[in-house]
Amino acid sequence: MWLILTSLMGESWSAQHHLARAMHIEGPTLTRHLDGLEEAGLVIRAREPHDRRAVRVELTDAGRAKHAELRQAVIAFNRRLTAGLGDAEVEELRGLLERLEQNVRSG
Repeated sequence: MWLILTSLMGESWSAQHHLARAMHIEGPTLTRHLDGLEEAGLVIRAREPHDRRAVRVELTDAGRAKHAELRQAVIAFNRRLTAGLGDAEVEELRGLLERLEQNVRSG
């Protein structure tokens, strides 16, 4: 939920498949998640008028409120996760994780 809501913050996606691609997940996987988010009133999906095959996804006011709530939980978790690490160590870890991600994507 967090990743989808964060991806939708500040923008709507002109096509649901663009959002799936940006999140590096398959379209059907995103569809299942969006079904639940839509049922909960957190997102809306609408057909694009100029291309009825494309589905636009946008956050609702409730979705933005849920994102703000989850953001606080993410910040608290991140503080707990990085407790005792200095800024240089966090940056080194971030760099190592980015390299691991690149390895996964290229393989």
